[in-house]
Order: sequence, then structure tokens, then C-alpha cells
Amino acid sequence: MKAAVFHLIEYALCLLGVGLALWLPGRAVVEAGWIKTPKGLSTLAQIVVGISLWTVAIFALSAIGGWNDAGLKSLLLVFIACWIGVRRRVPRFARPAPAARGADPMLLLTCAIVLVSLIAIGLHAISPEVSWDASAYHLTVPRLYNEAGGFRAIEMNVYSNWPLSTELLFSAAMLANDYILAKAVHFGFGILTLAAIVLACRGAGRETGAIGGALWLLSPVVLFEFPIAYIELATAFWLTAAVVFLLRAKQRPAEAGPALLLSGLCCAGVIGTKVTGIAAAGAVGLLYTPDLARSIRNGDARVKFIEFGRNFLVPIIVLSLPWLIKAAWFTGNPIYPFGFELFGGPDWSAALASRFEAWQRGLGMGRGPIDYLLLPMRVVWHTGDGAAGFGNEIGRYWALVVPLSIAFGLRSPVVRGCLAVSGSYFVFWSLSAQNARFLIPILPLLAIAGALTITSMIERSSRHRPIRNAVLAACSGALVWTHLGSWVDGAKLAVLYQLRWPELQRAATDPVFGFIDRELPPDARVLMLNTNQGFFCPREFLADSFFEASQITEWLGSASSRAQLLERLRNRGVTHLLRFDQQWGGLEYPLALRELIDDPRAAERIYRAGRFEVFALR
Repeated sequence: MKAAVFHLIEYALCLLGVGLALWLPGRAVVEAGWIKTPKGLSTLAQIVVGISLWTVAIFALSAIGGWNDAGLKSLLLVFIACWIGVRRRVPRFARPAPAARGADPMLLLTCAIVLVSLIAIGLHAISPEVSWDASAYHLTVPRLYNEAGGFRAIEMNVYSNWPLSTELLFSAAMLANDYILAKAVHFGFGILTLAAIVLACRGAGRETGAIGGALWLLSPVVLFEFPIAYIELATAFWLTAAVVFLLRAKQRPAEAGPALLLSGLCCAGVIGTKVTGIAAAGAVGLLYTPDLARSIRNGDARVKFIEFGRNFLVPIIVLSLPWLIKAAWFTGNPIYPFGFELFGGPDWSAALASRFEAWQRGLGMGRGPIDYLLLPMRVVWHTGDGAAGFGNEIGRYWALVVPLSIAFGLRSPVVRGCLAVSGSYFVFWSLSAQNARFLIPILPLLAIAGALTITSMIERSSRHRPIRNAVLAACSGALVWTHLGSWVDGAKLAVLYQLRWPELQRAATDPVFGFIDRELPPDARVLMLNTNQGFFCPREFLADSFFEASQITEWLGSASSRAQLLERLRNRGVTHLLRFDQQWGGLEYPLALRELIDDPRAAERIYRAGRFEVFALR
């Protein structure tokens, strides 16, 4: 077991090191007294500030072309020096003395099952396999930035012009170790989200956090995302933390300034993960509007509005604006590819925008009035996949948890706040791409609301203790039922890591990329057809961002002859074609391209194995 143990310890220690590095600058800022932390939320505040500082620093170095191994080490040294330099005690809110508590077998059992589940998921996270979207851009874009020493234009990759704060952390993880550590970073955001849920539930009793954590970990779509390098778990963490801080600002006006500032930082983090984060941040801001309206009636509107603008809105604007500037710098369009008719942009058109919108609106189960009315139940009960469904399952148990929270939990301001933000975000989600993955950010809020409601109902019962134990037992049983397969697979993976780690690494990538690395010249440029999986491609490449709105067919489709098509390929430096044996619905390449590939005098096939072919243009 030595090799397996060493492998597991390596990534566990690396992930712990990443966590400490991200926390360090936040700790320094808090200890210096530059940001006050609300009572009981100091650790969460330090993590939020630390991650924000890292993303800002990486962005700055990437913008000036200084992002490399030396830049990473320099940042780490600077943050360590700052922490050492300012380390001293500063006035903070006093922490309450912990109450003496005895052992709680049912609670310990639930926590133990959660821990085993996280270990099993972690074993999946350190697998060498790379998921589809991660290979399309979540890992590919930061890899290309690392190789370039910072930001660069990535032709046809629409995603590279969207907010990429989580991908910047992936790039740091890849510089520090490898892409598997980047996958582990996303897994770490899942753990941080779980910790934020427990923290939000802490005031209602220890069992409340366990129930909330169980509700979060029971969702199939959450389990799908936990071990892969996507970004929804990072979005979930930022949104959950933003709501926690904003609710503190509402509950304790004396702490409103620092709490609003931290909530604003979190909302900037939400926007930094993906474009739809704007809607999530807006939902958080709307949560504070009753307080602003109340200030108008009380005559202190000016002070309240200034406080809200300075502490909440300014961080959002300051930290989000650089992403718009970056997109404008590379494409001429700050919101590329959206707003094409107003700003324009390369490798895009009004026709592609129309196809993209139609594809996004085609996800889900209809857009009529009845469809919207039935949507909340459909997204919970439907288990189909693909465009006919929602791409994944969020869990049928929400059909009980959410109505229960609405019916019996609205007396709690935390429950009201979590449900209000979730509802606002759900409305936006229903009008955009109805993909179950995009609901992950609100699931922690629903878990908090559900846990607080369930605990409140238990406390009002005359048989408090037996019902409490029964609920914890039900959570434990549901976790075992849901995660048992993951536990078994995790144990198998631990054995495979010991016996066949080199083979697993080789199997993670197709042999075609080894051929490209060996046989194609360093200045080769590959046009990918029917695939955009470029993470393991060792040469420059062009690929579609979306097959449903194919930039390649738009670019080459108007070529009236083979000569004109070849001229377009040569103008962009294309020397080779990589064709994947996959037929995508609606993706039709121009006849001239198909004729070119079929003519050995124009395109020589130099590789064919599995589902890939490589052609060299003559």
C-alpha cells in the first residue's frame, strides 16, 4: 500500500497547503485590523479575503505577463512576509466561551458518515481523468495562460473571455503541482461550502449543521460536480458566504459595515466565477432593499445608502470591472459574446448569437406558461438527461424540504433570506439555460433553510430528543444509501492508484495527443473537428466553443470553393486537421471541407486509431 498511501498523502498535503496559502493573506489583513470581522464569522471572513487577494494578485500578474512559477513563489513569499509583519493582537469582538457538552452518538455517527463520504469523493477527485468542460476550458484556459506567462488571446474560445477567477486558482494549483491538484481545489470549494452551511446553522444547535450538510451532500448534481474541475461549487461557496454576511448586516446594525463589505467581496467572487453570477449577486443585493426602504421612513436614508454603496457595491464594481476590461482588450466587446450587435467581436456573428440563444432556451422542459408553472416540480422530479431534461438531478427530497421551509420556517429571518435569494435566482435560471448544474449555487441556501426549519419543528415537539435522533438517523441512512457506491468505487480507486497509477495517467488522455507531440512540428496549428477537448493537445489548436453554435462552420461555411477554404485555413495558420468520430446534431461542415478531407492530394491522413484521425494539409 506504500505507493497508494504516498499518492493520497501527496495530494492531501498539497490541498492543505493550498488552503493555508489562500487563508494566509486574509489572516494577515484581519490581524492588521484593516477589516473588522463580525462576531463568530472571523474565520470565514479570513478565507473570503484571502481568496480575493490571491485572485486579484494572479489577475494583475497575468495582465502584465508575469504569471509563472517565479511569480507564484513571489506572491507566496509576499503574503507570508505581510502576515509575519502585521501579526499582532487587534481589538475584535469577544468570542463566547464554549459550552461544556457531552458525547452525542447520533451526531457523531452522522459526522463520521459525512467524513467517510468526503474521503471517498476526494479519492475520485484525484483521479487523472479530465471531464468534458474541464478539457474544453476550465483547465485548458489556465494551462494556456501558464504557458504564455499570463493572459493571451485564445482564438474561438468564447469561455476565455468570461470571468475566470476560479480558473486563476486552477492555474496556481497547476504551477504548484499539476492539474490533479486543480481538480482538488474545486473539491476544496465543496468542503468550504459545507463549512459555510454548518456555520450558518451553528446558532440553532449542533445537529442543525449536520442536517444542513447532509441535505447538501445528498444532491446527485452536487456529487457529480464534487470530484471534477468545474466551477459551480466555487459559485456555491461565494453565494452562501455572501448571504451569511448580508444577513448578519441585517440582524446586527452595529456590524453592518464590515458585514456588507465582506458580502460585497463574496458577490464579486460570485461574478468572478461565471457570467450568471451577476444575477446571483443581484439577488443578494435585493435582500437588503427592505432595510434601505426602512431607512427612508426613519430619516437616516443618506447614511444607510452611503454605507451600502461604499461597502457592498464598490467592491463588486472594483473587482468585476477588470474582467470587462480584459474582454474588451482581447475582443473589443466587454461582455463578449453577448451584445454583439452593439460591440461586435471576433469569431462571432448575429447568426451565432441567435443559435446560441435558441440552444440555451431549448434546455429544460419547455417555455410556455404551463411549463413555467410546473418547472419547480419538474426540475425536482424529472430524472432524464440531455436537452429533454435538465442534464442532471438535484434530488427529489427537495420537493419536501422546500415546501416545509416555506410553510413552517418563515418566522426565521435566516430562512426567509435564504429562500428569497434562492427564489430570485431560480426565476433568472428559469429564463436562461435550464441546466440542473446551474442550480448548485442555491442548494446550500435551501439546505440551510431546510435544516433550520426541521430543527425548529423538532424543538416545538413534546418528544424532542427521540425525534431529533430519528432525523439524524434518517440523514445518516440517506447518506449511506446515496454514497455507498462512491465508497466502494473509492476503495477500488485506492487500490488502482497503488497498482496501476502510471497506466491510469496514460489512460486519461487519448494516444492521438502523444502522436501529435511526437510527429507534428512545434509550430503546427491543429483545427479540431467534432471535438473541443484540448487540454492534452500539445500544439496550438482551433476548436468550437459550442457545437450548437459552431464558429468553425460560420467561419468556413461561406467558402465557395476548395481553394477559398484552403486560403482561409492558411490565413489562420492551420497546418493539420484533427477529426473526432462523433456526429453532433445540427453541426454540418461545408461541402468544400468534406471534399478536402476526402482528397489525399489536399489532405494526407497521417494517423488513424480509435475515434481520431489526423490529416496534414498539403
